[in-house]
Amino acid sequence: MPITASLGALNYVRLSSESNYWLLITNTTTYPFKSIAVDSNNLIYAGGGNYIFQFQDNITHPSKNWSKTIDTTGSSESIEDLKYSSYYNKVGFILTDTYTSPTYPNPTMRETIVGMINNDGSVGSANIARNRVNDYAASAYKYASTFTVNNSGQIYHLGYKGGNATTLSNIMCDLLTNYTSAGTYLYEAGCNVTNCTLANGTGGQINSTNNIIYLGYIQGATSATREVVLTKANTAPTFPPGQLVPIWQRKLTLNQYLTTSRMILDGSDNSYSIVNETNAKDSYLVKYNDSGTIQWQRKLTGVQLNSLILSDDGYIYTVGTTSTNNLFIAKYSTAGVIQYQNKISGTSFNTPCIEVVNDNMYIVGSISYGFLIKLPKDGTIPGTGSYPIGGSTVLTYSIATQTEGAGTLTDASEYLYPPSAPGVVSSGTNNNTTLTQNNNIFSL
Repeated sequence: MPITASLGALNYVRLSSESNYWLLITNTTTYPFKSIAVDSNNLIYAGGGNYIFQFQDNITHPSKNWSKTIDTTGSSESIEDLKYSSYYNKVGFILTDTYTSPTYPNPTMRETIVGMINNDGSVGSANIARNRVNDYAASAYKYASTFTVNNSGQIYHLGYKGGNATTLSNIMCDLLTNYTSAGTYLYEAGCNVTNCTLANGTGGQINSTNNIIYLGYIQGATSATREVVLTKANTAPTFPPGQLVPIWQRKLTLNQYLTTSRMILDGSDNSYSIVNETNAKDSYLVKYNDSGTIQWQRKLTGVQLNSLILSDDGYIYTVGTTSTNNLFIAKYSTAGVIQYQNKISGTSFNTPCIEVVNDNMYIVGSISYGFLIKLPKDGTIPGTGSYPIGGSTVLTYSIATQTEGAGTLTDASEYLYPPSAPGVVSSGTNNNTTLTQNNNIFSL
C-alpha cells in the first residue's frame, strides 16, 4: 500500500484585505474534501477519496505543505474520517477500499483500512492496519465508519457489515492494540437488533471511563421506519465475537425517514448528536447525559446538518447545508441555546465538515471541487460578505434565517437495554426576530 504524491492546482481568495480569513479551492473535481483534522501544531489535514492534504495557516493565507494518495489494492477508495490522536501525536485516517473478487455470486468486496500519518507526510505500508471480511456465504462486506483512540493507544474501529443483495447490516467493532496491528474482532450486532448501520465520521468516541459511545440507526423495511440508536458499551476485549453487552442503549423515533450524521462527547461524557429528518430536510440536535437520559433537543427547519465540534470554550459548532444547498453554520451552548446562525450562498455546497481551533473555524467540503475555508468562530462576517472566487461565481456570507421549529423526539428506550418508559423531549417554535436582525448572542 504505497503512499504517493498527489498534485492538484490550488487557489485561495482572501475574504477581505483587512481580515485574516480566506477560502482555498482545488481547481479540479478530483479532490472534493470530506473530512478535516487539526494537529497539536495547528496543521490542517483535509481528506476525501483516497488522498490527504496538509495545509498551514499563514494568518493571511494558506499554503499546502504536502499531499498524499493512499494507493491500496482496490479499485475505489474512500476516506471516511480523519482524527488527530494526542497519544500518537499523529493524524489517523480510516477508509473503505472497494475491490473486485472473482468469487461468485458476490464480486464486490470491501476492506477497512486504518492508518496513522506523520506531520511530514511519511508513513510506511507496515504502519497501516488492514481488516478484510471474506464472508461470501453471509454476503458480508465490511464498511469503515469511524475510529477512536483511548489514553492507552488502543484504537477502536467502528463500522458495519452488510450484503450487496440485501439491506441487512450489523454494527461491528474491532480493537487495534496499536496502529501497526491487524486488529482483533470484538463484537457484532452493536444495537441488539438486525439491520443496524453506523454513521460515518465522528460516530463513536471513548469516554473518560473507557467506555465507547456510538451512534447508529436501524434500517427498517421502508424509509419511514428508520430509528436512531445511541449505545454506551464496555470496551474490555473479553467479549466473544458476535456478542455485545451494552451498559445502555437508547432509541429515538420519529414519523419520518431518519439518518444520523455525527456525535461528540464533552468533558462530563454528555453526548451531542445530529439527527437528520431527510424527507422534510430538517435536523435535530440532541443531548444525552452519561446515564442515557435525554436532556434536550433542538430542531432546525430546512437544514441538513453534517458535522459538529465542541470547542475548548464549551460551545457546539455545527455545519450543514440548507434546502437550497447553501453552506449553513450555527453555534449552540451546551444548554441548547442558539448563539448565531450564518450561511454562505452562491454555489452548491456538499459534505461540509468543521474544526474549531483558537478563535478560528475551518470548514472543508466540496463545491464540485474541494474547498477549505477559514472563518471567525464568533460568527462575525469578514469584509463586505461578498467574495468573487473566479469567473462569474460570487459567494455571499450573511446571517441565516432558518427557523428553530417545534419538534418532538420520542425516546422509545423500552425496546432496548435497559428497559425504561419512553420519554419525550420537545422544543417549541422560537421567535427568531432578534437573530435575523443582527449577529449578537440570541437567547431562547
